[in-house]
Amino acid sequence: MIRILAVCTGNICRSPMAAALLRAGAPVVGLDVQVASAGVIASGHPADPHAVSVMADRGIDLSGHRSHRLETVDLDAADLVLTMAQEHIVEIGARHPESLGKTFTIKELVRRASLTGPKALDQPLGEYLAPLDSYLRRQEVLRRDPSDDVADPVGMGRRAFQRTAEELDALVWSVLDLLAGRPGDRSVRDS
Repeated sequence: MIRILAVCTGNICRSPMAAALLRAGAPVVGLDVQVASAGVIASGHPADPHAVSVMADRGIDLSGHRSHRLETVDLDAADLVLTMAQEHIVEIGARHPESLGKTFTIKELVRRASLTGPKALDQPLGEYLAPLDSYLRRQEVLRRDPSDDVADPVGMGRRAFQRTAEELDALVWSVLDLLAGRPGDRSVRDS
């Protein structure tokens, strides 16, 4: 089983949408995953109504979601941490630097893994992720290049949430294909 943690700012839109898409897609590619989500701020809030609506369009119910503030125990439990923006990696590095080797923005993971190829079926996840992490990568994160961020749709209306859901859907399928050892024919290269 692979334990994946999706992280964003408030845990009311991007990370719960990504987590729900990961849960829904994993059985399709034959992956056994446990998925959680968290935000770097606040907790106990429901998912944004637009997030609930656009996920309902995909047959996924987010109506019962309540935001959860990121804790050390969440990071310790995860095999892979997928953030929605580089600022979340910086926050995780400040709180729990030992998690940095398994923490990537979802776009960054897809971009880097598209160069190395999918994970071998019998390959441990940590071994697969190790070459994707490097000192150079950490310097890239500190430069805060927004091209590796998934746009935050909060306060921007339903259409922005639709665009974010579409982007996350493509990224999630790419991640699932890579982790399942599939060729990644749906892979997002530079979305």
